[in-house]
Amino acid sequence: MIDRGVTCPLHRASPRSVAPALVRGRQLLRVGLFAALLSGCDSGEARFAPARPDRGDDSGAGRADASEQKDAAPVAGDSGTDEDDASVVRDAGQACGASAEERSFAAEVPFSDEGGYSLTTGLAGFGLAYQAPEAGCNTIWTVPVHALGMIGDPSSVLDDCKTISDLALLRTDSGWRMVWVDNADDTAELQTSLLGDDMATPAGALRTRLTHNQLREERPVLADFSGTAFVAFIATDRVTRSASILGQRLAGSSKLLEIIPESAGRKPTRLALTQIGKSHALLAFIDEHPDTRGIWLQRIDLEGAPTEDPVKLSDFAGPGSTIDFATRALGEGGAVLYSATVGGENNEVRFRRLNATGGLLGSEVKVVGAPLQARDGSITRVGGGYVVGYRALPGGLVAEPQIRMTVITKEGRISRDATGALLSYPIAESSPDGGRVSVRLSNDGVLLFGFVDATEQSTQLRLVRKRIECPPVID
Repeated sequence: MIDRGVTCPLHRASPRSVAPALVRGRQLLRVGLFAALLSGCDSGEARFAPARPDRGDDSGAGRADASEQKDAAPVAGDSGTDEDDASVVRDAGQACGASAEERSFAAEVPFSDEGGYSLTTGLAGFGLAYQAPEAGCNTIWTVPVHALGMIGDPSSVLDDCKTISDLALLRTDSGWRMVWVDNADDTAELQTSLLGDDMATPAGALRTRLTHNQLREERPVLADFSGTAFVAFIATDRVTRSASILGQRLAGSSKLLEIIPESAGRKPTRLALTQIGKSHALLAFIDEHPDTRGIWLQRIDLEGAPTEDPVKLSDFAGPGSTIDFATRALGEGGAVLYSATVGGENNEVRFRRLNATGGLLGSEVKVVGAPLQARDGSITRVGGGYVVGYRALPGGLVAEPQIRMTVITKEGRISRDATGALLSYPIAESSPDGGRVSVRLSNDGVLLFGFVDATEQSTQLRLVRKRIECPPVID
């Protein structure tokens, strides 16, 4: 079930080669760590060549139409030109070099869109939880991804046959907190467990029931709220089919709270959750109700109580829409990334910058747009900006679907070449379907991409890691 792949020797830059580039100052520093400019090994060779971004002219990997892509305007007050940003990215790559050391992991999983697996960053490395068949049952498995991105062996963490659907995973000070939906007898109860550092041994009760009611729980998401795990999920009335979004701190005697009440008349389908600042948190949700359709942002306090009315990010929401957060150091805000289908035909990935309390900064930025087609976007902080991973679909010069990545600054400036074409980098071939891509960065500089490939023959969960070698970046 585990494919170790090919190991490529690291291409390390000497301090002498790095120093001249660093004197370019803050402009270089803000994207210095983006120097991964990721590349893998040629299948028949165990060597590594400095990566070159695909511009669509020699690899079949999509070149943006410059006039269209330039519509993704920078946030007001950000200076520089597209050519300047492109040269900074190139110089950063020359200074730091690119290095890759790739492993892959694949497991047969039932297709359940993005609810069937959860990938998160740990204290050193990552944690993965997913549902997969075992002796005729849908069982939860966990996989530790250790320091330097070494992928461990999977463990079954439930000792009996359960009917599992959506799940979420979070690293806490006490261990790995996991929540999932148990569909036994069609009860759809939300349950939780705390696992030890090995992700295989329970650190407390094997399972604790969080809900027991006539509602159907689904799509749980977890976030760390000042050291305490917080879960939010969709709850749907079995009779009326009306839905709400509920939340709860997983500590002490905390009780469930209504974040989005049933009376609001919404139809949430996907959620994202994060703390931002000392006392604020954000819940984002996709709403597919005809009267309130869109992608929404709800600010809440650390107990889960709403502090203001929801704010609409986009009018475009549908079955293929996804949403993700990335936050920066305390007091520096973050970003929200979402995928939407525009006009019923153009699949786009868009970005909004967030201030220190979760408010919106600047205008919406189109990261990937027509004639390129992209969906299932995910975002993670890297140095002075962000890495955006997404599923590239056929369109423009893209012939086959791929998992790709691009880099943007924290202000939302997009990496382009001198002609205005989007700079993006191939990660892996993929199917056109499978739900949100997850891209996460570990504390030791490993980018990990998780995604599901859904085909007529099988549905596979895949992990691909990429190693960053570059000096520390200071924003």
